Amino acid sequence: MKPVNPITKKVIIAIIIASATVHMLTLFLAQSVLINWRWEQVPFHSAIEVSGSVIAFFVAYMLFLLEKNKHGTSYNYVIAGASVCIYQ
Repeated sequence: MKPVNPITKKVIIAIIIASATVHMLTLFLAQSVLINWRWEQVPFHSAIEVSGSVIAFFVAYMLFLLEKNKHGTSYNYVIAGASVCIYQ
């Protein structure tokens, strides 16, 4: 296994900590200050779902290209299939 660059390791740890902080803050706000707040916006939700499926299909396409060029892992097809099946 290749050693990880120390700067890369610090960036990954910082991203994980920032993500956990945002999630915990959102959970706290949803349980306290914003407990009675509702925002039902069907078109916005649909747009988010469509963008997620576009990203999934793009990732699958990139994984197929990696497999065609003999790069990536041995699970490229499995990962691509799983990401596409989520949105079917």
